[in-house]
Amino acid sequence: MWSLGLIKNMSFPSEHCEVVKMLEVMDLFYATSSKIDWETDFPNRKGRREIMDEADVTLHYLLACVEAMDKNKKMPRNIDTDIAMHRNHAFNWLLGIQPEWDVI
Repeated sequence: MWSLGLIKNMSFPSEHCEVVKMLEVMDLFYATSSKIDWETDFPNRKGRREIMDEADVTLHYLLACVEAMDKNKKMPRNIDTDIAMHRNHAFNWLLGIQPEWDVI
């Protein structure tokens, strides 16, 4: 949703998403998805460079979590490891690094 420009900003990876808000966006999206022109209907779609920049930040969050777990320390800035891991997975899928969404 962020990469398509439907959501302006992603929250810091210590905050879980607002499920009700996300469902509203998804319901609207799926209700019109058959009429979507994927080339023109997302004027705020993120480019590959912006996606790669955000993927790099997310990877660093995930690596900080791994290091904290390895050293038995508190997560830096209360990063939620699950959020960092799932975002990293999503960015890998967006960038074609991981071609199958369901493969973790």
